[in-house]
Amino acid sequence: MISAAGIPLRIGRKLMTLDHGNSGWSRRLASDTCNAGGAGPQEAGLQLRERSIQLLKTLGVPTDPRGIVLACGFVAAALFGLFAILTPPGDPIGWAYIGLAVVGFLFVQARIVTTGLWLLVAAGGAAVAAAGNVSGWLEAFVGLALAVVSLIPPPAD
Repeated sequence: MISAAGIPLRIGRKLMTLDHGNSGWSRRLASDTCNAGGAGPQEAGLQLRERSIQLLKTLGVPTDPRGIVLACGFVAAALFGLFAILTPPGDPIGWAYIGLAVVGFLFVQARIVTTGLWLLVAAGGAAVAAAGNVSGWLEAFVGLALAVVSLIPPPAD
């Protein structure tokens, strides 16, 4: 507000302006956050995302939700097999899980192959549970769940 004499009046409250109370700085400098002529943070983030997607495609990792879930399942199967081999006394069934993971990852977009592999895992889990190990039910359930996921048709490219 300006007084009748033309002198600005100061009001005893905090002003909410773009310069956040920095009256010594111009609004242009206070609000400018981009580099002159450079890419802003949003543009750089998009470029990084595009490069990471290209890397995933080069490695053969699927980018659709179905393929990502199945790939994670096959990685988990490979780790399970590795732990079975490395844990004394070294169970040779671990090699079967590693083989399952390799074949499954190679054919991750094929519906019949992945469904068959996960049904095989589910049957193995049920056999372990029937033999008296209760943790086999978890393996059977995960195998059935991933078999259902593998029945979903892959996206058309």
